[in-house]
Amino acid sequence: MDSIPTFAVVEQLYAAFLETLAAMGFSCPRCGGCRARHSWRGRWVIWAPGRWDRLPLLRVRCRRCRTVETCFPPWLLPYEPAALWLLTALCDAMAVEGQSWAHVERQGAWPRHWLRRHVGRWLRRAATLRQHIAQQWQHWGWPWPSWTQTWRPPAAARVADWAWVRVAWAWTVQVAQLAAVAQPIGDWAVWCALAPLALPSDAVPATPHWGRRLRAAARPP
Repeated sequence: MDSIPTFAVVEQLYAAFLETLAAMGFSCPRCGGCRARHSWRGRWVIWAPGRWDRLPLLRVRCRRCRTVETCFPPWLLPYEPAALWLLTALCDAMAVEGQSWAHVERQGAWPRHWLRRHVGRWLRRAATLRQHIAQQWQHWGWPWPSWTQTWRPPAAARVADWAWVRVAWAWTVQVAQLAAVAQPIGDWAVWCALAPLALPSDAVPATPHWGRRLRAAARPP
């Protein structure tokens, strides 16, 4: 969480993401038509403890089928206000480091109900995330990593499946050679591809263009 010092850095991350999209082309995933800039949509983002700012997200429109899509960066999910680096850090604090709800609440001035709603649901789905990652390895045809035979959760870990997921994500990034592509956002590219598949259905509604983009991101280069 300390790696994002100002909101200007968040804006720079989004600008870099848009440059990447522009280089890849704004072709429509629905009909293959050409898309152009349509408008900007303000999105409130929690990018640091107690820090809210409004980030303008680009909306593009297909000139052929008239479909409009909001360009979400890999570190933001629809209907989730917190940036993924915050969710990662909060989940690690409670699941891997063994910190209590009360301690995390006092440390970052997080409301208890917010933590249970936005962080607790990820921890409750840790086992599902673990299954999805294993299935993704099988889908890619990757051999089962040797470290899984001897891996043990940290002594302080409260959610062993989450601790496994964090190690598995780091290993996946290394093998898929995503580290250079994902900089400066670490393993968030893999998080973006796999984590939303296990979110509760009411958190991420079935949005076709979002689902297609996630499936595309899940394929290694």
